[in-house]
Amino acid sequence: MKKLIYALCIKLAISGAHASNGTPQAPFIRATHITLIREVQSDAGMRRASAWQESRPIAARPVPIQHEPRPEARTAAAPAPAPVAPDARKTALPANMYIRMGTGWTAGFISSKDIEHGYYVTTGLGWKLSSVLRAEIQYNQNRFYFVDTMTRGTSHAGAGMMYLDFVKSHRPNGTRRVIVPFAGIGAGAGHFAIDDKKHAKGGDGIFAAPRAELGFNVAITDFVGIDFAYRYEFYLADKFGWQGAHANNPSVSNLLASFRFTF
Repeated sequence: MKKLIYALCIKLAISGAHASNGTPQAPFIRATHITLIREVQSDAGMRRASAWQESRPIAARPVPIQHEPRPEARTAAAPAPAPVAPDARKTALPANMYIRMGTGWTAGFISSKDIEHGYYVTTGLGWKLSSVLRAEIQYNQNRFYFVDTMTRGTSHAGAGMMYLDFVKSHRPNGTRRVIVPFAGIGAGAGHFAIDDKKHAKGGDGIFAAPRAELGFNVAITDFVGIDFAYRYEFYLADKFGWQGAHANNPSVSNLLASFRFTF
C-alpha cells in the first residue's frame, strides 16, 4: 500500500513541476524520486525483517537430560546394611558359659608301654573370657588296663584348663562358624587305685598331671557343638601302680569326643 502511495506522490511531483513553468526540473525531480525510492526500499526491508522474525520459531529452553546410571555404577555402590532380626541379635552376642559332657578312648599305642588301652569320661564347666579365650574346670575319670596282666586301674581327677580358639566362634554378622579349631593347656590332680594288687605295686595313691590338648569344635546349632580332641597327660606320682621302666612317670594319651552346651 505504501508503495502505491509513494508512486502517486512521485507522479504528482513530476506533473506539478511541469505544470508550474512548462519545463521539467530535472535535479529536483531526480532527488525527490531517489529519496522516495530509498524510503520505500527501507520500509519494505523493515517489513521483511519483521515478517522473518515473526515467522522464526521460538527456541525452547533446553531441558537437562537425566541419564540412567550404568549397571556397573549401580552395583559398585555399597548396599545399605540389612536390619538385624531379633534372633540374629541373640546369636551375635554368644553366651558366656557352657557345660561339657563326653567320653573317650585311651590309646595304648601312643601311651606309656605299660598301658594297653582304656576308657575316659569327662565333664566340665567353662567360661568365655573373650571371643577366643576360654577357661574351664573339669572332672575326669580314666579307667585303663595294663599290658599282659590286664590289671585294671582307675583314676579320678579334677583339672583346670585354658583354651584358645584359633578363630572367633561367631562371624561379624552373628552367624556361627561350623568348625572352630582350638588348643588348650592345664593341669589336673587326683587319686588312683589298682583293682588287682597282686599284679601291681603301690595299690593306690595321689598324682598330679600336667596336660595339653588339641582339637576342633563342630557346630550343630548356635548353642550346641561337639568337641573332637587329642589330650596328652603326664602323670607325676611315686609308684603309680604298675611295674616297668616308666612306672613313676607314665604318659597317657586320650582321644575324646564331648558335647558342649552354651548358655
